[in-house]
Amino acid sequence: MDQIIKIYDKFSAMMVDTPVEQWPGRTFSEICRSLGADEAALDAYIKEETGFTGDEIVARCCK
Repeated sequence: MDQIIKIYDKFSAMMVDTPVEQWPGRTFSEICRSLGADEAALDAYIKEETGFTGDEIVARCCK
């Protein structure tokens, strides 16, 4: 669980601090791969913390 929290922190920071053009991909799957994250585990943790899926967050940020 600690690993997912660390990856979630990196994901969150990227969403806030990094311009969309500099993201390592434009899909949640690509971002997970770049972070070395298990997509399902990170998605579940994000949903628990925010009420949104990873795909929903990325889609909202890319608009």
